[in-house]
Amino acid sequence: MVSAETSKIYAVACNAILTKLSLIFGIKYSFSQALGRNKNVDVN
Repeated sequence: MVSAETSKIYAVACNAILTKLSLIFGIKYSFSQALGRNKNVDVN
């Protein structure tokens, strides 16, 4: 059986991982958006 303490630690760990992933994807997304804008400027 999983104790309340263990499940609390697990929840915190999952939350931290999700936050890191969303940060990484957010940075990648804004970086690609910026690259896309630069490409558009070059084309024009």
